[in-house]
Amino acid sequence: MKIVARGAEPGRPRGLIRAWVAWERMAHRLWPTIDIPNAPYGLLRMRLKSYQGEPLVLPGAIRISRHALIGELHCDNEKFLNLVVRHRINPYRACREDLRSLAAWVQNDGSGARVEAFFGRTMLAVGGKRLGFTVRELPANPLLRLERFFMVGLLLLYTERGFDRLTRGTTVLSYPREVWISRTRLVALYGARSQSQAAAADARIGSAGAAPHRYPAAVRRRGQPEGSPYCGAE
Repeated sequence: MKIVARGAEPGRPRGLIRAWVAWERMAHRLWPTIDIPNAPYGLLRMRLKSYQGEPLVLPGAIRISRHALIGELHCDNEKFLNLVVRHRINPYRACREDLRSLAAWVQNDGSGARVEAFFGRTMLAVGGKRLGFTVRELPANPLLRLERFFMVGLLLLYTERGFDRLTRGTTVLSYPREVWISRTRLVALYGARSQSQAAAADARIGSAGAAPHRYPAAVRRRGQPEGSPYCGAE
């Protein structure tokens, strides 16, 4: 992979890594995604589809059966790079705001109300878990190894420390995993009621004379903390 990535910089593919960009563009045409309505950052996109896997049970005893309508979430990689690397916006904050818009859509739109769960595939499942998703391991097979190879290339292209990931940490040694969140849990975490509760909590903190929570300055400057919710599923 070091040979493939030679000369490439975040957002600036060089040499063989250009093949990743070409495939990514082709994938967008073959499996188009749509915007989350009113999402302020547009970092997350979705594709609605019929679930074709084995039945699974998510937290809260939410059963996802075959042919259930689900949403496949993808990160807009170029927008991620622009937000995090160039504008230093915390990716967790951006994802949470987009997820609030997604929760509003499933609460207020007839089509959204039919979606039973959302999922994505990622090399950085720890970020999804931090956002409230449930992590599912995938069986190791040749296709998963190929997907891992592709996702490592995306990490090189679209993260600030992409090349460093080849020599530091364990991210590139891991395999893609699925992250899932049911409609019920999405609304509980990011719906209108949870937002009003969070606002009330901030108000109580403010009235007590304490400062509301803010991201540490070091995290805001650094842009992308370890385990950020980069999907890498394009």
